[in-house]
Amino acid sequence: MRVLRKLAVSLLLLVPDNLRRRTYGLICTLTMGLASFVSRRRRKDANSPIRIAIFDRRLTGNLRAFVERMQQMGAPIEFGFLSLDLDREQIDHKRLPKWVRPLDGFRLRDMCWAIQADVFLTSIRANRFRRLVQAFNPHVKFVQVFHSISLTADPPVWFEHMGRFDALFCSSEWMGREVFATRNIETGRIRPTGFACLDELAAPPKTRDEICRQLGLDPDRKVILIAPTLSTAEMAAGHVPITNPEFLQRLNGWAASHDVQIVIRAHPHERPSVTDLPDQSHLLHRPALKYPKAIEQLLATDILVSDASGIAVYFLGLGRPIVFWNAELPNDRNATFLSATDLPGPNVDTAESLLAALTEVLCDPASHQARYGALLAAARERAFGDTLDGHAAERYYEEICRLLGLSASLPAGGNSHSGTAGKKAA
Repeated sequence: MRVLRKLAVSLLLLVPDNLRRRTYGLICTLTMGLASFVSRRRRKDANSPIRIAIFDRRLTGNLRAFVERMQQMGAPIEFGFLSLDLDREQIDHKRLPKWVRPLDGFRLRDMCWAIQADVFLTSIRANRFRRLVQAFNPHVKFVQVFHSISLTADPPVWFEHMGRFDALFCSSEWMGREVFATRNIETGRIRPTGFACLDELAAPPKTRDEICRQLGLDPDRKVILIAPTLSTAEMAAGHVPITNPEFLQRLNGWAASHDVQIVIRAHPHERPSVTDLPDQSHLLHRPALKYPKAIEQLLATDILVSDASGIAVYFLGLGRPIVFWNAELPNDRNATFLSATDLPGPNVDTAESLLAALTEVLCDPASHQARYGALLAAARERAFGDTLDGHAAERYYEEICRLLGLSASLPAGGNSHSGTAGKKAA
């Protein structure tokens, strides 16, 4: 069976991405359907751990932060990870924490484990997958854990799919009330938990000097991070031109003249031609695929340059200057938390305007603060409210227990609750 699996994987890796995902998805679905018939019903008692299956492309961001925090606190949870993106799955299973069970769609025993999960967590749409799993096991709960906040208005059909999840973990009460509730999502499904990956902002595990040395940066120089979205063909015209040699040379020259260092963080799904670019004297490439801990990079960053990337939302939590590149926002905040009139930083679209904006932030920070300080504070409040307290991961746990009808209790170091996880709430 192992040889047959390796042969099947090798063959699938030869076909185009979309066909590979659909084929592997079909294999997972068939295996899970078979598992639902042959697996015995899982016995649970008061001491049984919560079984959580994570379904995503990679175990990163809020989901990984939640997993790591629960492991640190000794929470009574069994974690498994399933990706339908076969090529990434082969990589990710080698990178998964040892306490997370890798779930392989070719293995019946893995799908038996998954189909008997109490909860599925995901940060992708996964609506078809949700319908299939809940058809096999109507008792399993599906939770959407938003990985960030969209800077553009999402289509109504996207919110329609989200409304069918059992719970949605969002970043703040404002987002739940003004964005999701206005899109006909039941308020009872909306849980303003905050983002687990931003818990580190409240108590950074490393100093800035330690992070800089780990990234190969000079801790005595200011850091400007350029972190764009994925440079897809559809948006290439408005994308930060991080592969343009002339653009990079101008950035490097400007950085040298101002004695700063520019770091380019390519999107984790970028092609190798973008992630494997060589460093220059004052311009360094630290792609997300090789340096996955985005929050650490942000903690070492003094100024961020980004477009519509979710990392710009994370950076709001630090309250530091942001320069936006060609951010196309609506004129009003209809189903978005930012509009063109309250963007908390300059919006540029050429190398000249970018360098001018960066020069102002560096050389005249008082003027920049006077122009954008209030907008930055307002955007931060709408995005996160009071959830930047370092306890978002615990709130994930509380809400999962509430969804399952359990009373939440974490070992020493977490929030205090009555009862024990795994016991039915009174």
